[in-house]
Amino acid sequence: MGGVLNGFAVVGGIVLVGYLLGRLHILPDTGRDVLARLAFFVASPALLFQLLSGAELHEIFSPVLWVTVMATAISALTFIAIGALRHWGVAKTALGSMCASYVNAGNLGLPLAGMAVPSLLLAYGISLYGSVVPGRGEDGSLLVASMALKLVVQPVAAWLLGEFAFGLHGQDLLAVVFIAALPTAQNIFIYAVRFRTGEVLARDAILVSTTAAPFLLMGVAALFG
Repeated sequence: MGGVLNGFAVVGGIVLVGYLLGRLHILPDTGRDVLARLAFFVASPALLFQLLSGAELHEIFSPVLWVTVMATAISALTFIAIGALRHWGVAKTALGSMCASYVNAGNLGLPLAGMAVPSLLLAYGISLYGSVVPGRGEDGSLLVASMALKLVVQPVAAWLLGEFAFGLHGQDLLAVVFIAALPTAQNIFIYAVRFRTGEVLARDAILVSTTAAPFLLMGVAALFG
């Protein structure tokens, strides 16, 4: 658990650097978009390719993967349905972002993989400068819905699927629930920037879920560890 908390500290430190870059105007106004596009089109695909090229296929295509995919799909499709009821554009954004993540995986550029995480974290940190309190904007109700799905529905779905559908126990069950309880990924913000929609919702979802995640993860570790 200490390693996870250290990881949060490192991520928070890089985001803070990005925030200071925006606050001090060290980068031009287009700095956030440049970093986001760099992460989306070049660094993230290279990182994904690099990781998958050295992974064992039997470890990738394991019950842990299928539970993670299914629990994520339950939350994602529910959110798309909620968004569709309110505004079709939200659903299109979610679908487009998910599709882009798979299409982008076909790009290469291995030497650039190391830029993926720093560039997307810096871009996110820059976006926090001048932002309002999460939930105050027009996407407040969607933020509440997305956080309920991410922090409650997805971990519970992972537990039910893992234990009762796939028969996972011990460390494997802990792994799938732990993964499901992780905060909203930073690359979601990069997708939002790329498609020029849902940026505030993505930014706020990442901030709220990242703030809540350490407490949630400690609870998961206590229950399933």
